[in-house]
Amino acid sequence: LMRIITFIIAALLHTVAFAHPADVLANKYSQYLEQLRLYEVSPQENVEARKIVDAFAKVKAAAGIDFPVTLIVTYRNADVFAQSFPGEAIVINSMLVDFPEEVMVFMLAHELGHVRKRDLAKALSFYAEQIPRDATVPAQQEQFDKLQPQMTAFSHGFEFDADAFAATTLVSMGYSLKQPIKFLSSLPHGDTDNVTHPASVERAKRVKSFQKSFL
Repeated sequence: LMRIITFIIAALLHTVAFAHPADVLANKYSQYLEQLRLYEVSPQENVEARKIVDAFAKVKAAAGIDFPVTLIVTYRNADVFAQSFPGEAIVINSMLVDFPEEVMVFMLAHELGHVRKRDLAKALSFYAEQIPRDATVPAQQEQFDKLQPQMTAFSHGFEFDADAFAATTLVSMGYSLKQPIKFLSSLPHGDTDNVTHPASVERAKRVKSFQKSFL
């Protein structure tokens, strides 16, 4: 979800022409989205993109999302797999069609879960509220460092919630959660938490436990 947060803010907190971290992050997300648009592939011209767009429409309807969400499907060489952005936008790499259908639907629903709860907007607001705009750069850096454990906890919660939303949506559509659980279990470094994502094996375990509630 927010895998570029730490790098962007830590690098730019020390710049002379300093802007508030929340503004820096929002701007960088905007720039990143515009860069990915250069790799956008038309669903009218690409079978893979059309498959993803059609699946997305079904997932969105099944999830009861009744507000506009921008979906951008990229060529395979784009530096993204599945990512949500502020402003109700989702970018999906066309390589997603290589995975089982249940995994594709799960990932689409997962990103929709982030958009539905406005997770990135919450993260930006958190930094905006917790880091004083009139503080010095060192003071802002110190506050940023202090906030990281709390932000990591928030971010992990966002991921678990998005997984639960995706699992609920898949079951409502008649899909099994077996393939998504297998997918999560097989992700690299799956037994280790990072700043933005909890360990994938833990995510798989929770989805598996969630699946049992439907049995």
